[in-house]
Amino acid sequence: MGHVLNRSLAAVGMLTISLSGLADPVTIVQPFMNLENDGINSLGFAAGDFLRIGATSVTPNFDDGTFGYGTTTNLLTNQPVSRTIYFDPGPAIPNFFARYLTDNPALYGPWALTFVNGSQSNQAVVSLPAGQTQAPFVNSITLSGTSQNPTFSWTPPSGTAVNGYRINIYDKSLISNTNNGDVASANLQPSTTSFTVNASDFTAPGYSFQLGRNYSISIDLIQTKDDSSSNLANSNVAAISRAYADFTPSATSGPPVNLPVTLVNGQFQFNIAVVPGQTYYIDPAVAAGYDYRIGAGNPDFKSVVLPTNVGDGLYDIYGIGPGNQTTLLAHDWAGGTVFDFAGNGVSAFRVSGIDPADGLDPADVTAFVTGLTFEGSGLFTGTQTPLVVNLTAVPEPCVWCLMLLSLPLIFRGLRGRVSNRETHFARSPRSDKRLIMRRLFVMIPMLAALPLAFAAPGFDGKWGVSFGQSTRMSGEVTISDGTGTWTVYGGGGASKNNPCLNKRFPAVVKSVTDAEVTIDIDGNSVLKGCLTETLVLHPGADGAWTGMLGSGLAMTWARE
Repeated sequence: MGHVLNRSLAAVGMLTISLSGLADPVTIVQPFMNLENDGINSLGFAAGDFLRIGATSVTPNFDDGTFGYGTTTNLLTNQPVSRTIYFDPGPAIPNFFARYLTDNPALYGPWALTFVNGSQSNQAVVSLPAGQTQAPFVNSITLSGTSQNPTFSWTPPSGTAVNGYRINIYDKSLISNTNNGDVASANLQPSTTSFTVNASDFTAPGYSFQLGRNYSISIDLIQTKDDSSSNLANSNVAAISRAYADFTPSATSGPPVNLPVTLVNGQFQFNIAVVPGQTYYIDPAVAAGYDYRIGAGNPDFKSVVLPTNVGDGLYDIYGIGPGNQTTLLAHDWAGGTVFDFAGNGVSAFRVSGIDPADGLDPADVTAFVTGLTFEGSGLFTGTQTPLVVNLTAVPEPCVWCLMLLSLPLIFRGLRGRVSNRETHFARSPRSDKRLIMRRLFVMIPMLAALPLAFAAPGFDGKWGVSFGQSTRMSGEVTISDGTGTWTVYGGGGASKNNPCLNKRFPAVVKSVTDAEVTIDIDGNSVLKGCLTETLVLHPGADGAWTGMLGSGLAMTWARE
């Protein structure tokens, strides 16, 4: 009877909570619709041109039962369009809702944004100014100052209307399917082209700026709907571009450093406006060496200055030609000394001779400052590819070597047995045949195993998949003998109406090497229109593998 009473009281309590929730009105703060141009980044956020709708704050939020959707009319087909608006919170924006749509002028008409919580709902209508276009990126992001107060500077693109800037700082260790990692945000006037980080900027409860952490900063160029600089809130943003750069707070000062973004394949990419005669300091990761390459249409490298404080400060410099053929240009070149590439410069070169035992973290982009000059003016959008050596990996025994080494011992053992037999009775042709057959019986399985020993590392097992851009989704992949299944699970309200979620799709491993894994996913064979593509994965940190879906959504696979 007591259990029944307790259940009844619990039911009454739940009903009371539910009714109380129904009584809470839905409040929308800063509903928005804007064009967004997102740059390459290491946060898992998709890069490209988007149309964004949502609200800076909706309360009660998703965790309290609120969901949202937007509706409009396609301007070309005159057909209705409806899209779910996802809950996308962060420490600095705990009630944030947003939906990113591929940029499509047919969807530039007004949108009605509706947020529902039980019987309560609220709606806001948002729109774009006529003729609005995507905003370009800022250029030449640099880092200077000290670890306690790092300063970021940039230059605006020429010929572009700028109504203001916005700074967002992301703590990369916080990013997950339920946290976008945004720990600080500030709006700046268009005349301001630098930002110095102060502890007071980090207002998220329980958070403070910390040394040694990996951060990413986005420097956003804002164009407003009313062409003013007095209101830079999301509701007045017509177009925004986001240029990202990674940094780790440094304990010392130094020259202004041009910061890269980290790509999913481990490369570091820059975006710097350059002129001849000026040295630009760049900061890739530290490994056993690097390959440096210019981007399409960039001026060639004229010279390089390498650091003096890494190992013995001596480096080998190679030119990289067609087919990635390398030519030694300098041996034991001293750091701090300018190396000038002869002639008209080079489009690619390699630096090696860095001792991995120095223990500098390949993820720290403020540990190996390199100075470059260029042959001409223009943008430098080139990359650095770290040549990483894994010092902690324990090599697997060479199985085929062990087998080959064991063959003489087997023959010796058989030979010994023959010799012993010969001391007791005379050998016969029939006994020789038996011995040969026995030897072959032992050897054939071992020889048959050689191809398996030479095969690429296996990818069998169970893998957990996490996605970037705070999608609130997760995945699971199970592989056995090169085949298995791929499943994506919806989290919370994100994509809850997506019919492709929570279904098992065939997965086939096509190739496996130490540097790359390719896997075919055939969702279309189960449900038409679901994910069907070849996934390409590359080695990540701590044994994980990273890659990107065709939609641009980054993912990380970790063995479970």
